[in-house]
Amino acid sequence: MRKSKSTFVVIGSIIVIVSVALVYVFGGNQAKIEATDEGITVSGMYGDTYLYKDIDEITLLTKEFEITERMSGSSIGSILRGNFSTTEYGSVTLFIDTEIKIYILIQMGDEIVIFNLPSIEETNSFYQDLLTYIPA
Repeated sequence: MRKSKSTFVVIGSIIVIVSVALVYVFGGNQAKIEATDEGITVSGMYGDTYLYKDIDEITLLTKEFEITERMSGSSIGSILRGNFSTTEYGSVTLFIDTEIKIYILIQMGDEIVIFNLPSIEETNSFYQDLLTYIPA
């Protein structure tokens, strides 16, 4: 009886350690974001495809915004991914690196998604490319 209990504890501990490691590996990297002919595809945890036909507004944000609460998702260092609450926009889905001080906001009805790429230059260039699909 004692041996099976200790085996259970060891297996449980391994599962917890592997799960935490996977969250750090996959949640600590910036999301892969691509523009396709149909929409914007965000790969990875909380990722989705946002179709151009559904996007009401696209904005380049050069001011920081206040994040008040993480609803679900990950916040590992400067990488935020998932559902958050903000002072300026309410409930949003974020795919951002807070060290990159420029963001792209897309709005589809009541849903707001904010993301950036690995540099200010890449984010700005991506925004300019998106304008060919969606007028600002």
